[in-house]
Amino acid sequence: MFSTLVFAGVTEYESLRIYVGGGGSALIQGSCVGARQGLPPSLSACQSVYSDVKKAAEQLGYASACNDPNLLMLFSKLYQESSCNPAGIQGLFQIPDCEKKGGCAYEENIELGLKKSISNCLAVKRALPNQDTETITEATLFAYNRGEGTLARAVSLYKQEVGGGADWTQSMVRACQTEYDRGSYEGCGGFDRNACCGLPGYHDGERHSGNGLGSRYGEKIISIYWRACLEQGGRLT
Repeated sequence: MFSTLVFAGVTEYESLRIYVGGGGSALIQGSCVGARQGLPPSLSACQSVYSDVKKAAEQLGYASACNDPNLLMLFSKLYQESSCNPAGIQGLFQIPDCEKKGGCAYEENIELGLKKSISNCLAVKRALPNQDTETITEATLFAYNRGEGTLARAVSLYKQEVGGGADWTQSMVRACQTEYDRGSYEGCGGFDRNACCGLPGYHDGERHSGNGLGSRYGEKIISIYWRACLEQGGRLT
C-alpha cells in the first residue's frame, strides 16, 4: 500500500522531503524502530509543547495503546494538524468539539486529543486485529480524521469484499462518501463529496486534489513520520 523507494538520498512527497538511507531498496511500511527519544529537527516546531504532551501521553497510556513508543507518530500528526501551535479555536489537536463550545483550555485540548487518538488505536486493533502495519496505520489516521463511525463502515465494506478483490483504500473512500451523503461532516468545510474523501474534486468551487483528506489523510503524516524516524536514528520496517 505504501511505495517502495529504490534509491538512496532524498525524494520529494508534495512539499515534504523524505530522507532514504543507503543500501538499495527500502520497503516502507510505516513502522519505526530504534529511534532516539525526543524530537528531530523537522519537528522542532513542536518543542514548546513536547513536555506537556509527553507527560499527558504517559499518564493516559498512549504509547502502548498506539504502538508509538517514541511518540513520533503523535507529534507528526500534531505537526500536520496545527503545526504544533495551540492557538486557534480547535487548538493543538484540532478538536471540532472545542470549536463547537467556543474553544478549549490548552490542557483540555491535549487530554481530548490524546483520548481520541487512543480510542482510534484501540478501535482499529479490535476491528482489524490481523492486518499488516500499513493498513493499521492508515486506518487509525483515517479514524482520527473521519471518525470511528466511518472507520466501522469502511471495515465492514472491506471485510465483505475479502476474497473478491478487497481494497482498503476504496473501502475508506466508499465509507466516507456514504457518511458525507448522510450529512455527517456538515459539508466538510466547503469540500465536495469527492475531495472530502480523498479524490479529485472541488473546494468552494475551485479544483482540489483531495490530498490530505479522507482516504488520503494519512499520507502527509506518514511522510512526516518517516523523515522524523530517520532523523532520530531509527529504521523503517
